[in-house]
Amino acid sequence: MRSWDLVRVFLALHRAGSYEGASQALNMDISTVRRKIQALESNLGMALFLRDVRGITLRPGQEELIAAAMEMEVSAERFQHQSQGAQRGGIVRLTMLDLFASMLIDKLEALRSESPEIILDITTETYFVDLESEGVDIAVRLARPTRGTAGMRKIAEVPFARYVAESKLDHFKAPGARGVEIVSLASDFWHRDHEFKLVDERRGELRNVVARVDSYPLLLQLCEAGTGVALLPCFLARSRPGLARLDADTITADLWLIVRRDQSRAWRTRRTIEFLVQTFGALDKSVLNVR
Repeated sequence: MRSWDLVRVFLALHRAGSYEGASQALNMDISTVRRKIQALESNLGMALFLRDVRGITLRPGQEELIAAAMEMEVSAERFQHQSQGAQRGGIVRLTMLDLFASMLIDKLEALRSESPEIILDITTETYFVDLESEGVDIAVRLARPTRGTAGMRKIAEVPFARYVAESKLDHFKAPGARGVEIVSLASDFWHRDHEFKLVDERRGELRNVVARVDSYPLLLQLCEAGTGVALLPCFLARSRPGLARLDADTITADLWLIVRRDQSRAWRTRRTIEFLVQTFGALDKSVLNVR
């Protein structure tokens, strides 16, 4: 027996009772069906079918072949199901800033319920990971890459503004006061292969820096402690009652999703992309936008 492919044609012809019916059931042209039946008969060394008034029927005494073929069919279906499960499941490696990773928490249970085969491996590097060389599948970034990506998609617009501890607002707004900026390395590190808007907007504003950090939650805490002024995502700062806007100026940064070239067609990657787009795209505009 050479392959299951010949046996499935044998079963289809038995069930359909005609070459035309088997051809339609298999989505295969009639000449191919005939060739495969001939190949199977040649392998077995005997004829399997005859033509009578009912059409194409199995030769007498060959009924056990049908039972054996049906067992092969069940095994083939089980094999296909297992192989598809292996392809669908597995680890998807993500990289993003910590403030965006925290947004996934409330949505992970839904992903787990719908796609239990997927395991998310989330890292929160403060630098832009090279997806190809470091084996990361998807990145979410506040910058648009200018080269070296298989696919990218803008998924949100994130407004930033300058915030300060409410207790220090009058101090920083007093006539002649010089504000102090807390700068996050994740926000102003220079990357030549990215259009990083926050870099350009913040150049020249580093005269009075008192601290540099690589984490937005830490930056937020320092700002709340009254250490100085910080450029923060508005949706993050507005959730903290102890912070106040220093002025009305707003910088809007685009949020991009980038996919590694050799993983862009994998089911688990595409499903994770859908999850990320839904998570960030479905955020209420009152959360992301400034009013």
